[in-house]
This record gives sequence, structure tokens and C-alpha cells, in this order.
Amino acid sequence: MVYLAAEPLGRFLFTTLDRSQETVSGGTSAGLTRLVACTTFALIIYFLLLSILKGLRMFRAVSLMELVNNIVFTLLAVVGALSGFKNAKAIVGCYCLTLVTVIILFAIPLLSVIRGAENQLKPIGKTAGNAGKKSIIEQMLQFSVWAAFAAVMWQTLQYYPMWYLQKVHGLEVTGVFGGIRLITQAVLIGAVAIVTVVQTSVTKTWEARGRNEADRQLLVAYKSTALLLVIGCAVLAALARIVIRLFPPEFAIGVDIMPLLLMFFLIGGHLAFLAIHFRLIEKTRYMFWPWAIGVASSVGLGKFMIQPGLEPQAALTAAAWSGVLGITAALVGCFILIIGERRPLGAGACVLLGSTYAIALPIYLLVPTVLVLMILAWFTNIVFDNDEKQWLRHYASEGRDTIRRIFSATSS
Repeated sequence: MVYLAAEPLGRFLFTTLDRSQETVSGGTSAGLTRLVACTTFALIIYFLLLSILKGLRMFRAVSLMELVNNIVFTLLAVVGALSGFKNAKAIVGCYCLTLVTVIILFAIPLLSVIRGAENQLKPIGKTAGNAGKKSIIEQMLQFSVWAAFAAVMWQTLQYYPMWYLQKVHGLEVTGVFGGIRLITQAVLIGAVAIVTVVQTSVTKTWEARGRNEADRQLLVAYKSTALLLVIGCAVLAALARIVIRLFPPEFAIGVDIMPLLLMFFLIGGHLAFLAIHFRLIEKTRYMFWPWAIGVASSVGLGKFMIQPGLEPQAALTAAAWSGVLGITAALVGCFILIIGERRPLGAGACVLLGSTYAIALPIYLLVPTVLVLMILAWFTNIVFDNDEKQWLRHYASEGRDTIRRIFSATSS
């Protein structure tokens, strides 16, 4: 349906309401829409495959798949740009080709693994004979389909404010928003990298030493990461007027949205961490509903806040706040589901969640707020209890020893 209705859908997606700005032609937008539809379908399959690997606890394969995906896309994009293909179609085409390549490379070996699995009750595609039991493919699909659709919602939640800003105010304002967003997105990239490591470790602990030990490990990792990210975002927000000088002078109008975008991606980091709870208890549908709530909120808030006729700086601020409030709705939904499942969070995690919103404060309030948070974290038992502090000291000491060994081996 998307393929057939590409021309009107393309006009809706890629043209701006500001008639004074140049827009893409109908033929170009239709072709781009068809390519985007194919890429979206491939992305769903990619996320489904990724979720199956996670459900099978094949975390090395997950890391390898993501690494191959990034390397192949980077190579194709660079080759395309050097060959003179520098438009949107070329980039989307490179991404689509990358996804198809990675899916083929990993789906075929995975199918062989599934067919040879010892706990496969019936051949794939057939119903298990024993009542109440499911074949391995049914178990994987139950775990993975929700996770795949949740991943698509997650991507929509991240990009909708920028898309709607482009729709209403055109390319110039959106270029400023996208440039600053690119820098602040490092917060989420760092958080997701840590989440990948923590999820692997916590899952192994869950299966080897039990639920309680895994919950403690996850909670300490979450709180320590959240504290470091809040401090890092506070530093970047305080230095916003210096960081903005990395951009051309016309980007200066976006300096005030840098703390808001930092906060947006910091909340995204919280959501990525909290989603581990749902993977551990194998209720990945709980990952979908908060993201869907966030998308619906972003759509409504964008319509209300990003109005035609706003000055560029006001439009940037409106887009940033609509994203923050939309993703906050997702965070609230996620928090309610975690509490409903009686998963451990505690007062310390709640304090760190609340401190996220301090990033939007003026610098003269932000700095003392973060200092108070650091005092609470280290000199009281509000954020970390004594056992958690001892655990952090132990792993910090191990980390220092590892770094020393690396440098010693390098120097010798």
C-alpha cells in the first residue's frame, strides 16, 4: 500500500508547509518514499533478527551483527559520497543495502542453529505435540516480535520532533536542530554501549546465580551509569556556549536547546537501561507500550507547540521541549510497568531519575544541584547503600589494575 501510494505519501512526508522554501518534486519524493518503505521493512526484519539473537542469549553474535552493520554502512556511504552520490536517495539506499546484506549474513546461520537445537520440540512451523509447550520458533517469535516493533517505535520517538520541525519550518531551522542533536546524541550512544555490556553480564548472572543477585547487579550498574551521565550532561550543558562554537555562526541561535537535547538523550539512556528489566522477565511487549505512548505524546505535543510563524529560535525551543515531554511520557509509562511487575528500583534510582530534569535549569542552579546529588550519592545512603559503595570500590579498583596492565604491556 505504501509503495502504491508513494506520491501523495511522499508529498506529506518530505514537503514543508512553508511555501517560501524549496521542496522536492513529486517524482523525487515518490521514489524516495518507496525506498524508505523498503528500508523500513528491512529494518523491522533486522530488529526481529537482533531480538531473536538476544532471546537466545547469543550476545557475541548480537555485537558482531551490530559491528558488521555499522562497518558496511559506513563503507557504502563513503564510497557513495566519493562517487558523487550525495543526495538523500543515495544514503537511504546504502542503509537499505546494508540491512539486506546483514540480514542474509546472519539469518542463514541462525536458521541452521535453530533447526539443530536440542530443545526443538517439533520441526519449525509445526505445532508442538505436548500441551502447554511451544516450539523454539514460537518461543523466539513471542519474545522477538514485540521487541522488533518496540525498536521501530523507539526510532520514531527519537526522530519525530525533528521531522515535524522540518515539516512546519523547513530545512534551515531543521539543519540547526539536527546539527546540535548530532553532538548531544553521544549521550545516548554511550548509554546504549554500556547497556549492551550490562545486559550480557546481568543475564549470565540471572541464569548462573539467580534472580536476586542479578537484580542487585543491574541496579548498581544502572545507578552508577545514571550518575555519571547526569554529571557529564551537566558539564556539557554548562559549556554549551563554548561547544556551539564548533558549528558555523548561524548555529548560534540553537545554543539554548543544547541542554534540552542533552536531557532528551539522557532520558533515552534511562529508558534503554530500564528496558533490561523487561528482557529479563521476557515480557518484551512492555517495551512497546511505553514507546508507543511516547510517540503519541510527541505527535500531540508537536502539533500543539511547533506552530507556523514562530521565530527560528522559538521553533527550535518548541521542538526540543516537545521531544523532552514526549519521551517523558514514555519514561512514566515504563516506570509504572516496572513498579507493577515489582521489579527493584528503590529511592536512589528515583532520585537519579528526578535529577535528570535538572539539566534544563540555568547554570547557577544546575551546578549546585549536581553538587548536592554527588554529596548524596557518596556521603549518604540515599542513592547507594554501603554494600553498593563497596561493590563500586571493588570494580573501580579492578578497572584501575586492568588499565595499568594494559599500559605496562604497551610500554614493554
